[in-house]
Amino acid sequence: MLILSFDGAGIIMRTEDLRLATQKAAEQTTHTLETRLSPGEKRNRKRIAEVAAIYTIMPFQRTVMDVVHSLRPLRDAATPRP
Repeated sequence: MLILSFDGAGIIMRTEDLRLATQKAAEQTTHTLETRLSPGEKRNRKRIAEVAAIYTIMPFQRTVMDVVHSLRPLRDAATPRP
């Protein structure tokens, strides 16, 4: 099986790495907290970062008894997953 996993998030950028127009807008605002931004201060600072993970794994076929035992775990009858 081929597994694809993606996650996107808004990341606060360093001021010197922003585009010129966005950098000027970010420099005009003041910070109220020392270490992070307040909820209203996120404008002109975030960019979207996308992370992807792609991997393969062998299919794990389960029997009916494997499914039943996973509902009520019994250590001696469980087949270890890869």
